[in-house]
Amino acid sequence: MTTGEQIKVYMDELGWDVMDLARETNIHFLRLNRIIYGGVEPTYNQIMIIVNKITKQYPLDQHWTIYQSIVVQTIFEAPNDTK
Repeated sequence: MTTGEQIKVYMDELGWDVMDLARETNIHFLRLNRIIYGGVEPTYNQIMIIVNKITKQYPLDQHWTIYQSIVVQTIFEAPNDTK
């Protein structure tokens, strides 16, 4: 899964759409839309802002799992461009 797809999973669990996430993060909704639905890779700061706002909606014991699935797992699943 891409970073955007992982973010979308948690947005769906929370019942959020792109506008809800934009309100929480103060990231423009068009930029978020491109991050979530493809085309643009988020910056590290944007990812951390998004993860922070999402994890605040969950119990403390789930924070690491959310961070790991959005940030860490997507790094390991990224296609290897070096051949």
